[in-house]
Amino acid sequence: MALQPVERSGRDKRLPEPCIFVVFGASGDLTKRNLLPALFHLRQVGLLPEEFAVVGVARRDLSETFVPEMKRGIVKGGGVAETDCRLGSFLDRVKYFQTNFDDDDGFERLKHYLTELDEELGTRGNRSIDP
Repeated sequence: MALQPVERSGRDKRLPEPCIFVVFGASGDLTKRNLLPALFHLRQVGLLPEEFAVVGVARRDLSETFVPEMKRGIVKGGGVAETDCRLGSFLDRVKYFQTNFDDDDGFERLKHYLTELDEELGTRGNRSIDP
């Protein structure tokens, strides 16, 4: 069953501030089947700012497969057409960062990576962390 985009109600809606969503343990099924489809639907109806990103963090090296896997999850789990013109621009904002969770240097590298994304995407250091 394909979900239909939610129509705008005409009420004033307050957009969240520009931000980066950081998802720890992002290689799990919950991220692919639930979290990313939900964020995409928020984007579809204009409830995410232009300046946002999603950074998945996990231990395994998924640098080549993370975004394609998230796309499959959005299409299958979110009932989104693979040809939806908004899907590409959303996925351009989905990133992956590999680190071990007991590695202090890894968290320091993540901090620097997020700072680079802030500058590139205009997210102004605003981050939402989902452990």
